[in-house]
Amino acid sequence: MASQNEKLPVDQAAKEIVGRFEAWLSGRPVDPRSAVQSMIDDLLGAAGTDRQVQAACTQVEYGFGCALPCAEAVARLAGSDRSLIEVCAGTGFLAQIVNQAGGSVTATNIANLASYRNRHITIRVDEAEAVAAVRAYPGHDVLMAWPPYSDAMASHVLHSLRPGLTLYFIGDALLCGENESGVPKVATPAFFHELAAAAHAKESINMPGLPGYRNFLHVLEIK
Repeated sequence: MASQNEKLPVDQAAKEIVGRFEAWLSGRPVDPRSAVQSMIDDLLGAAGTDRQVQAACTQVEYGFGCALPCAEAVARLAGSDRSLIEVCAGTGFLAQIVNQAGGSVTATNIANLASYRNRHITIRVDEAEAVAAVRAYPGHDVLMAWPPYSDAMASHVLHSLRPGLTLYFIGDALLCGENESGVPKVATPAFFHELAAAAHAKESINMPGLPGYRNFLHVLEIK
């Protein structure tokens, strides 16, 4: 990582993040949150134009998604009492990291994103619509990271969950449905109203985030 007075070239900063994630995918331990956030901060302060920095962030997002891992969140997911079915799994990056930490996640996504996968992402991602995936695994807790903005899919998933199951929800919004700018980039306002009525909030973990994104892992028990 760069020192306080030294700026990395933007391409090198991006390569360091990609390299760290590839190391995790190869089975090495996940570093604490501060290490990930420090690397992101290095990328934001890297020597390069705004366009180059944005392109580097997009490279990281396309390869690994918005739900960037940290040790605390991965440990929480890996320690779930039940196996997990993940909807909106994207490339499967998060599911693979959690499984390598001893968890049990079945990854699903509505579309095949194989062309976006980093070569170290080897987990199988089943093509399935979200509610169909949840119904196919009725005894599993559900992991849902960054469901599409302005799409009712997250609400449909919530309504399909049985009482007593746990929903692990990752997005940029607090449970009130707001982020720092007041406008979340995930799900719909209706989803957050429904969530307040349908689930008990048990825990929230602040995760690292790329510029323009904040990540929270919310652990919710369905009523």
